[in-house]
Amino acid sequence: MKISNLALIMARQKLANKYAIVDIETTGANRGGNKITEIAIIITDGSVVIDKFSTLINPERSIPVNITYLTGITNDMVSEAPKFYEVAKNIVELTKDCIFVAHNVFFDYNFIRSEFNELGFTFSREKLCTVRLSRKAFPGLKSYSLGNLTKHFSIPLKNHHRAMADATATLELFKLIQEKLPDLTQHTLEQKSRILTPPPNFDPNKLDNIPETPGLYYFYDDQGELLYIGKSKNIRKRIINHFRPDIKRKKDLQLKFKIHEVQFKETGNELAALLLESHEIKHFRPPFNTALKASRFKYHVILGSNSNGMPELKISSQDIESEVPFKSKAQAKRAIEGFLKNTFGIADYEYLESTLIKFYKVLGEEQYLEKLNEFFEKHQYPRQDFYLKLNGRTRNE
Repeated sequence: MKISNLALIMARQKLANKYAIVDIETTGANRGGNKITEIAIIITDGSVVIDKFSTLINPERSIPVNITYLTGITNDMVSEAPKFYEVAKNIVELTKDCIFVAHNVFFDYNFIRSEFNELGFTFSREKLCTVRLSRKAFPGLKSYSLGNLTKHFSIPLKNHHRAMADATATLELFKLIQEKLPDLTQHTLEQKSRILTPPPNFDPNKLDNIPETPGLYYFYDDQGELLYIGKSKNIRKRIINHFRPDIKRKKDLQLKFKIHEVQFKETGNELAALLLESHEIKHFRPPFNTALKASRFKYHVILGSNSNGMPELKISSQDIESEVPFKSKAQAKRAIEGFLKNTFGIADYEYLESTLIKFYKVLGEEQYLEKLNEFFEKHQYPRQDFYLKLNGRTRNE
């Protein structure tokens, strides 16, 4: 019996694949300020367990009572446990050359990446999500939570919400998925990047070194000239989006085929990326950046006067310094309407002057002006100077 070359290649590929089935427990669902308290990793070729690793982790912060109730992990249990940096090397070495598999993979993967980012290390693995795979393999189920799937398929699951117990159950689910979807490599979340059409003069392998973190990215042409600056909460994902095959806008296609080199800067949080992007575009003025070259706030609310000489709030599009700038005329109009409604009971921006004249006469010019100036006071920051404390690129930044 002859085996086709394609079948042989696929068979070899399947044999070569290793999977890291991962589960973590954390101090909370949101990565902002929360940390990992437990991790379990099972290395498998899809059927045989090759290696295992599990440990509690000292999150260096208190575990909320509701999380302890859910997981059973207490502050006392993790007080003597290793900190993440002490097990980081084990995680890297164990998962090397493996496809990262988890139930709701973005939760586990992004928490682990965030921990590594704080150490100044970029953790990057191909990913498979058993939630998504279960939907493909077993359509029509009411719920695809791990608890419900294990009940549906009679998979043993004791100590739910403990890392090794959940990882073991995920492995058994993964085996069932393989029976329905034998060529799992077609379902990795990186597969999309393989079917992209990157610029002809750009090496797509360079995408592997681009992190999935907030920051800026820079596109350069064959002469090293800067073409475009962009920002994203996930730099790698945003760059890949520039290389998708279904781009139709002429300007986007022109940019894509000029790209020879990509560089990036991590910022640690989205706000820092937004501010740096604005500064960099205004400084370098790349030819394919147009949105930020002009002011983002084209309209301003000013205190003017109407045809009768009575003070009123007016919208101006002149390039002036203003305490109350707006991106659009409609936005400025809504702000004035809201103010007039709350202050004078007038709901329409195209208000009757006769109505305001009554307020003007009753209040007098001085008090009437004070009322109008409340609009500007409302839109000012409470303090002249302030700062925001957000996550940096590393633990101490």
